[in-house]
Amino acid sequence: MKKTATAFCLFLLSMAALHAQVVLDTTSMSSAYQNQMFYSLANGDVKASNKFNWDLAFTASLEDAAILANHATGLSVYQMPAADTANWSTLDTTGMSSWPMLINSDTFWRIGAFNHGENLSAFNFGWGIFNLVDYNVHAFNRLYVLALGNGSFKKLWLKEKTFTNHYIFRIANLDNSMDYTKNLDASAVASNRNFLYYSASGDSLADVEPAKGSWDILFQQYMTILQIPQPFPYLVAGAWSNPAGVSVAEVDHADFNTVAYPGAGALDTMATEIGYDWKVFTPPTGPWVILDSNIYFVKAMNGDIWKLHFTGFGAGPTGDVMLGKERLTTSVSNLDEQPQSVAIYPNPADGSSLHLLCSLSQNAEMKVVLSTLQGQVVLQQNIAGTWGLQSYAIPTPDLSTGVYLLNIKSNGTNATLKVVVAR
Repeated sequence: MKKTATAFCLFLLSMAALHAQVVLDTTSMSSAYQNQMFYSLANGDVKASNKFNWDLAFTASLEDAAILANHATGLSVYQMPAADTANWSTLDTTGMSSWPMLINSDTFWRIGAFNHGENLSAFNFGWGIFNLVDYNVHAFNRLYVLALGNGSFKKLWLKEKTFTNHYIFRIANLDNSMDYTKNLDASAVASNRNFLYYSASGDSLADVEPAKGSWDILFQQYMTILQIPQPFPYLVAGAWSNPAGVSVAEVDHADFNTVAYPGAGALDTMATEIGYDWKVFTPPTGPWVILDSNIYFVKAMNGDIWKLHFTGFGAGPTGDVMLGKERLTTSVSNLDEQPQSVAIYPNPADGSSLHLLCSLSQNAEMKVVLSTLQGQVVLQQNIAGTWGLQSYAIPTPDLSTGVYLLNIKSNGTNATLKVVVAR
């Protein structure tokens, strides 16, 4: 317990220096949104990948079978109706504009363009079904046409995903030239990437994504469905969360400096919890109105909790995204391997209230004492702390401008933080 208390106290003391540093940053998808930008809240830009380098992305997870289409390049995916793989050599695209067009979900990574269907389940992935005998995903008897962004066309025959994490499919030009059967080994990247990327136009794998533990948010163009007034697919530019472990809670119409963390229960793993609607276009020519009162609390890949909002958008001419971010907690593990994080915000405070943000490995009572530098106690409060990351309000309506000390005691630990009040 002594070692645990020491680690806890040292961490708390470090938080005073870490907290209340709002960082203004600019990242960019480049002109005409040419790049996908993989971004780390702690480190900034991680990797810019040219969006034209790939057409299809296959999930690297052995437990899933998502296949995404890169709509940002102009790629459209069509499913040939009333046809089976026996029509491969004679596939006719007459009337293709009326065929079902398949679009990635704008909500979940695991529902790509090929993963739609009426009976999706843990075994039915939309394009194929998991076989309980050989543990492979066997494709349904279907053919697809890829209308590539460069104006060319490919036909596609998905065959299976093996229990060894290999995707097997056949792809060719419509005239049957360049007819290849591909065997893509997703197991080669599964430990460090979310997806395996393939260029249909170049018949090659593409190096798109950085190590999955190195980034939190992907800024990119993607397809969504607008109701104007009928459903209409439309390319937007926005932010997707890393599916390997990032979660987000959104609080709208709030003040960035004073908004309270809504608690761990509000965090959502939905890919586009941030999305694109933090900005609104003013027709017919702009400008963009930034909804800077939309606040996002992001649990990053390393466990840190960040507060984020957007402050500017360069749109097509630059692809720039301007944002403000503040790290609220740093995730640590004590010597008993029980995760625990603590922070006080806002700091400096305006004197109306403070928020104690902490993550406990178990339910525990915390005693909080706020005093002046001369030792006069101005507030005492016992808090019934609950497991997980939670925010606790500490009312301080009568504090004058100055410096105070906040002492926190819990389970034998004892640490003090400096609180600055600036009315």
